[in-house]
Amino acid sequence: MELPRDDRTHALELLTGITATHVGSGGVAGSGGAVMLGLEGGHNTVLEDFALVESIKGEPQFNSSRLVPYVREPETSPSKR
Repeated sequence: MELPRDDRTHALELLTGITATHVGSGGVAGSGGAVMLGLEGGHNTVLEDFALVESIKGEPQFNSSRLVPYVREPETSPSKR
């Protein structure tokens, strides 16, 4: 059975050539939005790709409140003031 691909798995496949499968999501205590991926490929390739993914863990959370005025209220966005 073929599982649906999402942007995260597709991006990893395009960037690294491995097969990535989304196997879980969620999180508590600040981990909301966490994603668990299964990586398949050659041993060294998987280790390198795992290191790549680990290197971006802990990035600051995206601050969508800065974007909200532009997306939801264009007439009151800072660029219109």
